[in-house]
Amino acid sequence: TAHTAALLLDPHRTPLPLAPPEPGTQPETLSAYDQALAWYEAEHSVLLNTLAQASAHALDTHVWQLAWTLTDYLDRCGHWHDQATVQALALAAAERLDDPLGRAHSHRNLAHSCTRLGRYADAINHFQAAVDAFSRLGADSLQAGVRLNYAWALELTGSYDQALQQAQAALDLYRSLQDEVGHARSLNAVGWYQTLSGDHDSALINCAEALVRLRRLGVQHDEAYTLESIAHAYRGLGQLPQASARYHEALDLFHRLGDLYYEAA
Repeated sequence: TAHTAALLLDPHRTPLPLAPPEPGTQPETLSAYDQALAWYEAEHSVLLNTLAQASAHALDTHVWQLAWTLTDYLDRCGHWHDQATVQALALAAAERLDDPLGRAHSHRNLAHSCTRLGRYADAINHFQAAVDAFSRLGADSLQAGVRLNYAWALELTGSYDQALQQAQAALDLYRSLQDEVGHARSLNAVGWYQTLSGDHDSALINCAEALVRLRRLGVQHDEAYTLESIAHAYRGLGQLPQASARYHEALDLFHRLGDLYYEAA
């Protein structure tokens, strides 16, 4: 059920290879974003305790996979300490299993929580480990996604040039894979790091293209991020009415999606 919910929060994640349900169990039926979010909120403490019990009983595949399913929910709703706890359990479980895929995902998700908590050196180490692991697996799409997250951690340390390099590397990978969603997401990332570096005109070109693509594809979270990027570029150019309009659009969309952190930001 958590795996179903995770793919409703982000339909463009690569699904996990799950074992079939045990006899006598029946996953719940979820079919919409709002329904998935409400289910996570209702089951929050149950899910955390289930994962802790799975870890205590060395059900290691369940541990890292359940932690994977919680990533977007815990991140968007600001439960970052919970995220760090469960992803540390996930990485330990993947290490015990010597599972390369579990290890790669867990490094990435732990890096994300470390970034949220300001543990940037740890985050960068885990992101690099995830890039290396996905590269060894030949999982270029997943590697590209990690590079976008890696860029974000570098941004928060003020390393805008390095962040732009990671975003550009992700864009190149997604283009080679003909991955339309990844292409659009990374176009926005390139534009964001351009506007942070003061190249607002180039940022507007890339982000405008990203916005068209994301709206066509129906990727709402990244649409909201892109609206914020465009607003930042307009603000840098002194075009404040245009900036304000885009910020309002982003705010309304984050609110509808239940993303508390970016709504506040």
